[in-house]
Amino acid sequence: MASNSPLSVFFSSALPQLIKNYLEQARHAALTAHPASAPQPLICPISLQLMTEPVYTPSGFVYDKKNILKALATNPTDPQNREPLKPSNLKPLPELLDHIRLFTERQTSYSETKKQLIRQASDLAYANPPSANPALFLCPISKKRIKEPVITAAGKIYDKQALKQYLQETGNLDEAGCRLTMADVVDFPEFQEKMNRHAFYLTQASKTGIDASEVISVNHTNCVYGFFNTLINNIFSGTKHEDNSKGLVF
Repeated sequence: MASNSPLSVFFSSALPQLIKNYLEQARHAALTAHPASAPQPLICPISLQLMTEPVYTPSGFVYDKKNILKALATNPTDPQNREPLKPSNLKPLPELLDHIRLFTERQTSYSETKKQLIRQASDLAYANPPSANPALFLCPISKKRIKEPVITAAGKIYDKQALKQYLQETGNLDEAGCRLTMADVVDFPEFQEKMNRHAFYLTQASKTGIDASEVISVNHTNCVYGFFNTLINNIFSGTKHEDNSKGLVF
């Protein structure tokens, strides 16, 4: 929660208008951005990480102190506009930390919800016998099995194409009448992997009449079944995520 002490109010009122506007943008981002990734006003443009000791420059740019000091040690200019900049020109911005804390609390809650959903999906994927149409795998809009899962900040899962079409028809309102846009959801590949496993085991069990546990609990010491289990693990667990993002070059 933001501090409302007389001292903090005094320092906030003394801030340049440009920085006050920045803080307002940061507060809005902390409250509304999807927790899957930190919003731009809360991260240092050099490291692309959440700031721990924010400072601002005379030009109104905000950095994490340790990163901008390191940059200035080799190049005494502002990385964003190349104007001359000295360490003594940097001013602390502790007010931003309130918004960062708010966002990290939302991020922690989202992470726990996401883990719970993955555990539930995993239980369904390995259930014996597997359920044909688990409610968790059905889109709340189309009522059909999700093909490409996306997740909201609150942990609600939709089929991507079904949601996109629905929002176009409703003017960006969800099924409860609340505002929602495609920018408010992100892909959920971990959930997709569990759904793929569930579909595979269900199909194999129905085709062969084999008990689902015989497909799921394959013993790696058996060369034939060990190869089969390794194959399906490679199929459904081979997704790689690469982060090629870079901060400012200076």
